[in-house]
Amino acid sequence: MKQFLSNKTNIFMLAFMQELEYELNENVTDLKKIRLHSSEANIDTEFKIYIKKFILKNKKKLNSENLEKKITINFSEIDKVNYNYRDFCNYKIENVLLPNEFTEDHINYLRKTKTKSVYTNPDLLFIIFDGSNTYYRTVELKSTKTNNIPGSSIQQIKPYEWVIFLKRLTNDIFISTGLYINSITSRMQFPDRSPRPQVGFNHLSDWNSNNRISTEEKISYVFKQSEEKEKHQILTDWQYYLANDWVDILFQKENNRGVPWFHNNLRKFILLFLEKYDDLNLKEREEFKKIVKELIK
Repeated sequence: MKQFLSNKTNIFMLAFMQELEYELNENVTDLKKIRLHSSEANIDTEFKIYIKKFILKNKKKLNSENLEKKITINFSEIDKVNYNYRDFCNYKIENVLLPNEFTEDHINYLRKTKTKSVYTNPDLLFIIFDGSNTYYRTVELKSTKTNNIPGSSIQQIKPYEWVIFLKRLTNDIFISTGLYINSITSRMQFPDRSPRPQVGFNHLSDWNSNNRISTEEKISYVFKQSEEKEKHQILTDWQYYLANDWVDILFQKENNRGVPWFHNNLRKFILLFLEKYDDLNLKEREEFKKIVKELIK
């Protein structure tokens, strides 16, 4: 996180996304009219178009009345970075591109920035100009009618990508913004094609409430290394978290309604496994464990 926030454009995005969140929440009437989860592809097309139009019409720069505010980034009690909003007075969002508007140059650039092999188009691409140079920042959009949803597949996740998260209730809408890593819960969905670490609107909203403190004079962000380390462990050792969930399932004493199909499959598997394992002597059990450990990649 510290390296990520050593980049001035990312500091600008912290401030910009916080203001964008506030202004979107103040203008939810039009948001209520959009359709989410259009077609079977579950693509929030109208949501993307709305965000693009809102920014280009209402929100290209930081609010001028905030130019005297300060931005403080706290990594620890003694490790802090300070900026003024005025440091970003030349920054503006020149354009917001939808995936079908990406040129070959945009796609080639985005491919080069991917640290993992699998590339998919982001939901939005912000084009930022600081008065001299042009920068790109990708943004993911998430929407839910409850709270937690399966996130992006493990191969596609960029922990420090920006996210705009919409929560739609029967008569209201709430928006939360931030970094993708701060929306990740500690849950891992059972993989159909690829593992999808769970993300939660409340998880991101709670992180903002606890670690993004805003007053008239300044806005402070607190980034705790222990929390960041835990999220990275989920992404880098997702198999451990998934296996740990399966162990918890096997020790459940009640079978709740509506549980996924594989809960029963796990129980059938463990009974077959234990039947075979119980027939092994002590030496064979140790040898079995050794072989299993050696086969783990």
